[in-house]
Amino acid sequence: MAKLTAALFVLLAVVYGGTAYSQEQQQEEEVFIYSQAPCATYTEMVKLVSKHGEKPLFIGEGLTFQAGSSRPFKGGMIFTVNQEEGNWTIFQVFADGMTCMLFNGSKFKPWMGD
Repeated sequence: MAKLTAALFVLLAVVYGGTAYSQEQQQEEEVFIYSQAPCATYTEMVKLVSKHGEKPLFIGEGLTFQAGSSRPFKGGMIFTVNQEEGNWTIFQVFADGMTCMLFNGSKFKPWMGD
């Protein structure tokens, strides 16, 4: 089920992230109000990206903000990547172990400057 949910969110991100809105419409939006992230236990999420050859590359701490109220939620961040294939994922891990996929994509490559 987690695999299906993750695949659905990837599909929705592709459809609504680039083709459903024109660049003009995206520029008119002052604040990205709504977002929904697939969440599961840390173990389940790690299994999901491991199937795609992703391994942790960076870790950190940060905040996400609740839609509507802007209430901050502190959590750990894990950036996983398959450096050969170029796919990557950013997770937020909360104190109770709940882990949410905030963003994922392809074409990862090191930044080489301007």
